Amino acid sequence: MAVSLSLGIQVVVLSVPAVATIFKVVPLPIEDWALIGGMGVLPFLLMELVKALRR
Repeated sequence: MAVSLSLGIQVVVLSVPAVATIFKVVPLPIEDWALIGGMGVLPFLLMELVKALRR
């Protein structure tokens, strides 16, 4: 229940322009998404490298 409520509030804050203005949220530029994606994949790649080296 709490997770659903939290997710719903986040969607409202990001989707409703008036609320987004109040919270001063803006869309992330593509460069930031690339950084997020790269940093998210990094642990996976490192663990796969460790597994490959142990074989």
